[in-house]
Amino acid sequence: MTKLDAAVSGRPAVQALVARQPIVDAQMGVVAYELLYRGVYGAAMATDIDPPAATASVLVDAILELGLEQLVGDRPMYVNFPEGLLEGDAPLAAPPDRLVIEVLESVRGTPVVIEALAAYRARGYRIAIDDYVPGRGDPLLLEHADIVKLDLDGMSAEEAAQCAQPMLARGLTCIAEKVESRAQFVTCRDAGIQLFQGFFLHRPENFYGRRIAVDGFAAFQLLAALQGMDWKRREVEQLIASDAGLSYRLLRAVQTASFYATHRVSTLSQAIVALGRDALVRIVSLITLSRLRGRPVELIRSALHRARMCELLAEQARLAEGGAFFMVGLLSLMPAMLGEDLGATVESLPLGADVRGALLDRSGDLGAALDCIDAVEQAAWSRAHFRDLSLAAINAAYVEACGWMEESLAKIESF
Repeated sequence: MTKLDAAVSGRPAVQALVARQPIVDAQMGVVAYELLYRGVYGAAMATDIDPPAATASVLVDAILELGLEQLVGDRPMYVNFPEGLLEGDAPLAAPPDRLVIEVLESVRGTPVVIEALAAYRARGYRIAIDDYVPGRGDPLLLEHADIVKLDLDGMSAEEAAQCAQPMLARGLTCIAEKVESRAQFVTCRDAGIQLFQGFFLHRPENFYGRRIAVDGFAAFQLLAALQGMDWKRREVEQLIASDAGLSYRLLRAVQTASFYATHRVSTLSQAIVALGRDALVRIVSLITLSRLRGRPVELIRSALHRARMCELLAEQARLAEGGAFFMVGLLSLMPAMLGEDLGATVESLPLGADVRGALLDRSGDLGAALDCIDAVEQAAWSRAHFRDLSLAAINAAYVEACGWMEESLAKIESF
């Protein structure tokens, strides 16, 4: 057990489950690993989680739990990215030289996806197209790829060898995947295909580690605090220290040699300085996303939007308790995000009477702000009122909150 394990040994934990499968070159030397989500007890089928959260879970477990030094050493990792994660602003926690974004075969080359791939490549990430079979995959994606994985389960080795020729001529790297025999390997190798993956070479290997639970409330509080440009290190340190799971993950982020070889820290304050605000936002966002098992990632966006709109309504009405309004808006969707009853969520948190009353009974100005937001979201304009604000002022708050939310999430970029 490591020192960090011992420090949080009293915290409830489950198993961090990640599988890796090597990608080898023509001499069968390992050049990279694909990391795969594993569900309960290592099950390969991700029935307990939606695809974006599965990808976030892989990244969190690989980077902040197990450690890349254990999983992949100094080699790059391939991680599956579903369409829903590509279309958003994915909170990547790995630098471009360590992560290959693997686009799933179900993804189509829509304008949004193409724009996202171009943006990732501009930031230095390499794009791999997964399970490509002519006539089944979208050829438009090939124009924005660096690597193509040819699926030998959907075509013969001879067909893969022929398919690879124009791609190789364009300078793409080809990977023959699902290689299950030496004959397939030799055929593809002799055709000039550079890399290989499959049961003939290596089967996926499961890795198990201790996943420390993170309090959803603490993570959302920290994310909210970091959104303000006047955030204070002491306040952030206190929020992190309030939850052992958050402390553990952030220390792991700094102490993972593959990323922060020049930083060794012994306190949370040192970790905050070493990471900086932008990196903290990315890591906390990734942790938060990984917790949303089976729930829409869009809930995070909605919660942040409601929080900021509540705060803006308070500002326009010249009410002093802006922080309480922000927190009420943020917490209003936590039951949906965490899969808990509203009453149970409120009872489990150290909330003031005004915040509790707003969430449970919609009482006071805080509750009225939530009612106003509900009305605007439902386009029920006759019910959209707060204090003496005009409908134009309320709509302006809605639009400004949208801009703030998008600007905040846009900062969740790669290292």
